[in-house]
Amino acid sequence: MEFARDAHVPGLLEVNSPLIEEQAEYRVLVDRAGAGRVAERAFGAATALLAVSDEVAAYLEGFPAARGKVRVVTNAVDPDRFPEDIKPALPVPPGVFTVGFVGTLKRGTDCPF
Repeated sequence: MEFARDAHVPGLLEVNSPLIEEQAEYRVLVDRAGAGRVAERAFGAATALLAVSDEVAAYLEGFPAARGKVRVVTNAVDPDRFPEDIKPALPVPPGVFTVGFVGTLKRGTDCPF
């Protein structure tokens, strides 16, 4: 984000989760204050922050450097872009719609995000 800012080009940072909170909850967060400073630095240098949900947007707004820069661009699939007669790569029962995802899935019962 700092490179983009210094090069005078827009820096758009997509934020998919409250990473600091997830690290503290599900893994090990060694330096919470340092992680917060890094986030503030990246958010401050970004032209815009693209949150994938209203909840992530609210989390971002908690960082002073992010305020006023947050826009919600939800993760979603537009099923109208995929014709019903497309042949699946693997056999599936009729009427089954499959969505591919690259990333990680985490249990969300304890996390509002």
